[in-house]
Amino acid sequence: SRLDHRLTRGGELMLHAGSARSRARNLECARERLVEIVADGLATARTRIATKASAGARKRQTQQKKHRSAVKSQRRRPGFDD
Repeated sequence: SRLDHRLTRGGELMLHAGSARSRARNLECARERLVEIVADGLATARTRIATKASAGARKRQTQQKKHRSAVKSQRRRPGFDD
């Protein structure tokens, strides 16, 4: 997962905080990051709602396919009409 590089063999999560000069502030920053990591892990992904393509979109797709078919058929040698 995303945290594999932070886990030890014993399953402990390692966080490093060294942005502040004081040890107490770094410990506080590490705890805040731990809370964020746990909150992100508990959040569930939204389920996707299936939607239909609109009538106009289906019509445009059909027209594009016909156009592409016509372009490709013009690349063929003349006289080989099926």
